[in-house]
Amino acid sequence: MEGFELYLNEKYIELSEESRIGLTLIANDIGSVQNKRANFSNQFKVPKTGNNLINLGYPNDLNGQSDLPYTKLSCRAVQDGVEIITNGYAIINDSDEFISVTVYSGNADFFEAIKGLKLTDIDLSAYNHVWNLANIVDNIDNQTNEDCYVYGLVAYGESIPSGGSVRVKYLLPSIRAKILLEKIVSNSGFDISGALYDDPNSILHKMILPYSRNEEQQDESVYIQQKFNAGLVAAKSDSAPSGVSFYPYGVNGHILFNDETTPPYFDTSGLQIDGEYTSALQMFQSFSVIMNIDITITAPPTYVYINGGVGITIDVIATSVTGLKKVIKSVGNSYYGLLDGVPFPTTYTLVTDSTLINVGDKITTNVRISNNLVFLDVAFQVINEEGTVASLIKNTSNWLNTIDGNIVYGQTLIMSSLLPDMLQSDFIKTLLQMTCGQIQTNNYSNTIYLSSFQEVTENTTIKDWSERYNDKTDQIKFHSSYSQNNYLKYKSDSSNEVTPGVPNNIGDGVIIINDEALTKEATIIQLQFAGTPTTPTARHIGGGLYKVLPLINKVDPKTFYFTLNTEPRILLYERETYATPVRYLGDTSVDPPPYDFLLSANYTTWFIDTSTDRTFQLGFNNNLIQNYFQTLIGILTKYKEVEVEINLTVADLNNYFDHNIPVYIEKYQEKFYVSSVNNYQNGKLTKCTLIRL
Repeated sequence: MEGFELYLNEKYIELSEESRIGLTLIANDIGSVQNKRANFSNQFKVPKTGNNLINLGYPNDLNGQSDLPYTKLSCRAVQDGVEIITNGYAIINDSDEFISVTVYSGNADFFEAIKGLKLTDIDLSAYNHVWNLANIVDNIDNQTNEDCYVYGLVAYGESIPSGGSVRVKYLLPSIRAKILLEKIVSNSGFDISGALYDDPNSILHKMILPYSRNEEQQDESVYIQQKFNAGLVAAKSDSAPSGVSFYPYGVNGHILFNDETTPPYFDTSGLQIDGEYTSALQMFQSFSVIMNIDITITAPPTYVYINGGVGITIDVIATSVTGLKKVIKSVGNSYYGLLDGVPFPTTYTLVTDSTLINVGDKITTNVRISNNLVFLDVAFQVINEEGTVASLIKNTSNWLNTIDGNIVYGQTLIMSSLLPDMLQSDFIKTLLQMTCGQIQTNNYSNTIYLSSFQEVTENTTIKDWSERYNDKTDQIKFHSSYSQNNYLKYKSDSSNEVTPGVPNNIGDGVIIINDEALTKEATIIQLQFAGTPTTPTARHIGGGLYKVLPLINKVDPKTFYFTLNTEPRILLYERETYATPVRYLGDTSVDPPPYDFLLSANYTTWFIDTSTDRTFQLGFNNNLIQNYFQTLIGILTKYKEVEVEINLTVADLNNYFDHNIPVYIEKYQEKFYVSSVNNYQNGKLTKCTLIRL
């Protein structure tokens, strides 16, 4: 094709007239707010010249071993010396008479770069910090707008805050949406700009993601040092007269597990010594015990066993540094009808629940054997002469610990583990859906632009296409792909229903379009976040200060740990100074004195706050629709879409076509949004879809 050059992996690709290369540019489809679409080229055909076969890895060879057909190929396209595709990529589709190739650029390139990546893949290690009173107070008191996280006032359950103080071990940091967006974009090799991002007063700068996972994970390298698995070097036996309860094999009554080196046994840091494990960290742990035991009854001479039995109990016991003992879990059983001199084997498997183990706690395993055996002499007289109960604990017995990785107050928070399990692409899409925003990628400058749709109508720069279109081919359409009732919804979260009177559809909204030709109703937005209610009553958080707080039911009211499941959440925050300071209360077992601080400067958080005249709310009906969707509603009311043929030049498509710049058609005396440029070929009229603004 004259004037057109294509380079794949920087190799020149020969073309022909049959290649039919046409560049298609699709903007964020105004008729489908659910999707943010990409720029891309048409599929085109490459002739099987010797040069092309070499540069494309001989895709015509069925037995070929080249990886190129399975690889994204870098792509540049040049028209009349002007680069119209920069930093694109190409995919080889198939091979028949020609080689079929599709080129992608623009948004497609950016979203391909983050494909499959989750928010938890973002490196936030620079912001890891110890979860304690000093750091929380410092964050609240000295934070800058560039910090990754805020300790805003969020009630993670009805237990907190209470008693006029905010107990900080029930607060977790919320992560700024803006910081996450910056890291996603920079990690993909792009820069970011646009009004939604650049304006420090935009809603994006006030969005935070509060903790919503069911667990906070600590660094595996930390807790792996606490693990052990120990067994017995040899079988251990003990016995006692009948009628006596005893703890066999013991130092202080626990089993002496003394094999830590024979595989699979190990003790990473030497914390387990002869069946006594001492915890070096405060963390949640569970303990598994397998106890293989043989029991043998020996009756007194000339007497036989007639009644009673033997009881076996296995205990896992925690002893605190103060000497307080607590049975974590116990299992056991009683056995009757035992034969004199005949051993009976039994296996006990005990697994404790995940339990908070404190620094210095000593964990042991006890075996307790008890009996109430009754014997009869040959003259059928009941006597009190003692027989023997013998027990044998086999060397196939063992015990080990399992660490669930949950961080507890006083340990280092791994910030990435606090993020929801959400794709980065879904996160960006959600931000755009909430603001009726759009994304455009300039591959020439490696920049993505975020803007609200209303910026198109407010743009003072206008392209005049009045003299460049074929007015004989116009086609006007009157109906969009919307419905009469268009629902915008947050994710459903049953945890909200735990609080009486709290609905599950918090934050939902509807856009009504008066067009009887449209379908009756449809959900046009389904966000990845759930709406967040507020505490049913104002909470007492300092002096005479009472505030309604966002409520996320994360804290189990029985254990007071962060163990309850909730859907991902998003809130707004603002730094405010309270007339009455908030009292932040630490934990005496972790924090050095002083244990409390009074702070007047705080970060107020909310989802919907009707108590104050706030610029931003996160409910669609309060006031996302009002702030961001009015332009769209105006366009969809008496909707007009025009398909025209435009004489476009290569300069129009030079590296970056800005859909935010409206075009003017004098015939209609109207400005239009360029929804798509379809199959551009130099020197030919190009069909364009325009939507009246």
